[in-house]
Amino acid sequence: MSLLGNNIRNEGSNYLSQGNFISLETLDISCNNIEDEGLNYLSQGNFTSLQTLILGCNYIKYGGKKYLSRGNFTCFQSLNLNRNNFEDEGIKYLSQENFTFLQSLSLKANKIEVEGVKYLSQGNFTFLKILDLGANKIEVGTKYLSQENFPSLRCLDLSMNKITDEAVNYLSQGNFAYLQTLNLSDNNVGVEGAKYLSRGNFSSLQTLNISANNIGVNGVDNLSQGNFTSLQTLDIRGNNIGIEGAKYLSQGNFASLQKLDLSYNDIRNEGAKYLSQGNFPSLKILDLSDNDIGEEIANYLLQGKYLSLSWKTNKKIE
Repeated sequence: MSLLGNNIRNEGSNYLSQGNFISLETLDISCNNIEDEGLNYLSQGNFTSLQTLILGCNYIKYGGKKYLSRGNFTCFQSLNLNRNNFEDEGIKYLSQENFTFLQSLSLKANKIEVEGVKYLSQGNFTFLKILDLGANKIEVGTKYLSQENFPSLRCLDLSMNKITDEAVNYLSQGNFAYLQTLNLSDNNVGVEGAKYLSRGNFSSLQTLNISANNIGVNGVDNLSQGNFTSLQTLDIRGNNIGIEGAKYLSQGNFASLQKLDLSYNDIRNEGAKYLSQGNFPSLKILDLSDNDIGEEIANYLLQGKYLSLSWKTNKKIE
């Protein structure tokens, strides 16, 4: 059931809690001006079959988190609390709750900092597969993220978190042997951070997004030397890798790579030529938008290849 954006407020939450929803599996009440009081009402409802609860974009503060633990939500598998006001104290309450079967937790834009990540690492998230911490301020809080604390984790979003090289170093020591998707976009990752990534245990990684950072030419050189044999999608948009960076990529071991986004990197025709000679036997989608690449080189890249190529803004050749 979706009630997204209906301004139901606390009173509407009260009515919901009194309804007969014992078979309800999904409830989306995001963007409804619900506060702590509303969450208190919901926790008193009979939602014994509820598997997915979406509470994003409301006004739930850390004081309201205790109500989640009091509710009858024993079947929870997915919880979305994006864009509320949890902060570290709210995460402390959340980590004390017994969400035994929780597989997906979204906490984007909740003003979470280092201490909040520490609290999360102390919680019982044995079956958690997806963790979204995007748009917070966790910085070096990555030291508390590891396979030991999140043994089932498959997807980790750390975009827009002021992640630096030091934070990536901690992450690379987390032994994420089963992690399949890692999003580090819009951070402050540089050359050293790329090197730490290449040395980490990310043998199962299928998708890596490191766009809008500053890894540059040498950072791409480091990545190309990493053990990313399972990688299928690589996003390096806006990292100023230039012609030399394209050359290093073409020399890397990306045998499983199917999608490569290199837009906004000043690669130019010469860099595109290096890519055309690279070891990308599985590549199907290549984005070279806004790289000052001419039509002749674009057509050359397409010759004899089953490739979808974006090479100019809003223009696509297939």
